[in-house]
Amino acid sequence: MLATFAITVALGAAAWSQPVSPMPEPPPRCDISSTVPQYGGAYVSAGVLHIWLTEPEVDERAVAAALAQQCPGLVPPGTPEIEIHDADYTVSQLRAWARAATSLMNRPDISMTGVNEQTNRVMVGTSRPDGDRAELVAALNSEGVPEAAVEFLEMTGATMDMPVDDGKWRWIGGAAVLLTLAVGFTVWVSWRRRRRVT
Repeated sequence: MLATFAITVALGAAAWSQPVSPMPEPPPRCDISSTVPQYGGAYVSAGVLHIWLTEPEVDERAVAAALAQQCPGLVPPGTPEIEIHDADYTVSQLRAWARAATSLMNRPDISMTGVNEQTNRVMVGTSRPDGDRAELVAALNSEGVPEAAVEFLEMTGATMDMPVDDGKWRWIGGAAVLLTLAVGFTVWVSWRRRRRVT
């Protein structure tokens, strides 16, 4: 128990001392751009593998095989039905633009950014209604994100009103330390009482 206590305290202290960033790096997504430069994303719907390609004449079976090899779990087992879509952008372009758009996450009118592989677009969640986004589009353009590549998702209400908690890992670390101290104290008191009885 003492070892567990020490490890938890160390982890909590480490979390408390870590520098905090408002937007942690997302986990790496499946990407076959190194073998298929024309790759614009993929998704599965109703058992059909949908693949975006900037050059649709690329061999679809070769792309599906690359996806099956490099993206376990994406491609349905067996020989799935494949549907090819004409992509305007490669997934590498979209991810670069999505990363550039995250620099605007400190704005109150942007709640999220990412890549939508179902539409071959960069997603930007915003509280601004359609028709009132000229200044937001200009800000995205200044970061090198073309308007034509962006898909705006209108997000209102509580989603937009919640502030970004850039200190959450410190709170989690502190809570872990306090919880461990409380549990350790309770076990110690219980052990002392048993010892007195015997």
